[in-house]
Amino acid sequence: MIGILSSQGGIFLALVLAGFALGFLYDFFRIMRRALKIKRFWTSVSDIFFWAMAVMIIFVVLFYTNYGQIRGFVFLAAVLGATLYFLVLSPKILPTATKAAHRAAFAVKKSGAKAKNSLRKQKKYVMMKVAQKMSQRKGRRKDGKASSQ
Repeated sequence: MIGILSSQGGIFLALVLAGFALGFLYDFFRIMRRALKIKRFWTSVSDIFFWAMAVMIIFVVLFYTNYGQIRGFVFLAAVLGATLYFLVLSPKILPTATKAAHRAAFAVKKSGAKAKNSLRKQKKYVMMKVAQKMSQRKGRRKDGKASSQ
């Protein structure tokens, strides 16, 4: 009897930790949405991706701890873990991580703008050199000598 209770306690703890991990994963998606300001379509796609990952995580935890048996306390434990995460850690992690993600997105955007300007200058230089070569070649005949017109 004690072996059954300890194994069920272990299963319960593993699923609480899985729920905690799912809460953290959901916060990650929330931070990315805020930092990247993605459109409604991509928000829907990311939600589908999150739920697919959530199902896989719960399935793997259930498979390795409980041989895939679904019991009533399984969902209770996962919800409890996610609720604990959202009450304890999320209020501390979310604002800080969101600010960091905004800064990182701004830095990437700024460096991207610099790279774009640099590429524009390089393109302008290459086009100028190509135009010079083309104008030099216009004045020559096929045998390489300058034409006298």
